[in-house]
Amino acid sequence: MDGFFEKYGWLVVAAVAVCFVLLFLTPLRNIIGSSINGMVQNFASTVTNALNTFQVPNIAG
Repeated sequence: MDGFFEKYGWLVVAAVAVCFVLLFLTPLRNIIGSSINGMVQNFASTVTNALNTFQVPNIAG
């Protein structure tokens, strides 16, 4: 029985190449980059807010 990469290896390489071209060599890179940046900023803001509201219980008192 063939393994996954022996059977689909070239297809995976082609898919990665297409994604690379779309991300870095076309005008879509600005749109995709802005979307990723917005998503990461939202996640970072949510995590920061969650950490700022977290309080450690006082077990010594």
